[in-house]
Amino acid sequence: MQQHPLRKSVQNKKANGFTFLEALLALLITALLLSFYPLIHHLFERVVQQSELDLTAQWELFLQQSQKDMQFYKKIEVKENQLFITQPDNKIIQYNLHKTTFRKQSEGKGHEPLLLDVQAIYFQHIDNYLLLKITMTNGKERLTRYHTPLRKEGS
Repeated sequence: MQQHPLRKSVQNKKANGFTFLEALLALLITALLLSFYPLIHHLFERVVQQSELDLTAQWELFLQQSQKDMQFYKKIEVKENQLFITQPDNKIIQYNLHKTTFRKQSEGKGHEPLLLDVQAIYFQHIDNYLLLKITMTNGKERLTRYHTPLRKEGS
């Protein structure tokens, strides 16, 4: 008995490929993974939003503290991108960048971190204003301006 020529060629060759069951399983796994994408994307967006809120809160706290330091001063100097504030009791407060931490020091001692993840700072004292520009490590920039009226010696 002779077999059909087409049937013979199929039987003799081992075909490489997926069976129907393997294809269904692969499709099921792909669909399952894709169904988690919106959840993961939403969680990632919330993490980014939370970090933005943290940065904003950190910035607002820094502004309040620096305003307090500049409320009463005898002299303000900018040297080598560092800010020196001489208080009426001749105590010197220094603001500077140490690695990626913008910090405050009193009398050159201590280390009070004010802002974290800072890439660069820029101070400029023009007339009655002190300009502070901060570039964060994520590339965002923050800018603030302080009014610094001229103080007479001894006041």
